[in-house]
Amino acid sequence: VLEGYEVANFQSRGNDQVVDLTPGLWSIIGKNLDEGVSNGTGKSSMVRALNVGLLGTSFSDVTVKEMRNRFGDGNPRIKIRLKVDDKPLHIDRIVGGRLAATFDGKEIEGKNEDIQKVIMDTIGLTETQVNYLTNKAQGSFGGFLLMKDKDKKELLVRLEEMDYASG
Repeated sequence: VLEGYEVANFQSRGNDQVVDLTPGLWSIIGKNLDEGVSNGTGKSSMVRALNVGLLGTSFSDVTVKEMRNRFGDGNPRIKIRLKVDDKPLHIDRIVGGRLAATFDGKEIEGKNEDIQKVIMDTIGLTETQVNYLTNKAQGSFGGFLLMKDKDKKELLVRLEEMDYASG
C-alpha cells in the first residue's frame, strides 16, 4: 500500500513536495498559476516522480538530464513510503546517484541493482505492472487496456491478493 512520497528538485518540482495518500485510485488536478512561459502545473511530474522513485530511470520516457529541476541544487531525490504485508518499506532514491531502502526497519544492502531487485521482489509486482498502474502521462491512453489478456489476469489476481485493509 502506497502511503506517500516526497519529491525534491524533480522536473518542475522544487524542494519538499510531500504527497500523503490513502489507499485507492487517485487523480491529480492542478491549475497553472504561472505567468509567462510555463507548460503546466506539475501533475505529470508528480506521477513520473513516483514511477522513477519505485523503478529508477530505465522505465521513464524522460532523460536523467530532463529530470533535474533547472532552478534547484543537486540531483532529484524521491522518497517513497509503502506498506507491504503490514511492514514498512521505505525507498530513498537520488536520481543519477544512490538508492537506499529499508524493509521492516532493516536496511537492504548491496549495489543499486541488487536493492532494486529486492524492492521489486518485496512489492510483488513487475516493473511493467507498476508502470501500467502509475504512469499515465498526457496522451498516454494504453497501459492496462493494451495488455495481453494473460497479463491482465495475472495483474488483477495479484492486486486481489493484496491486503489493502491492513494498510
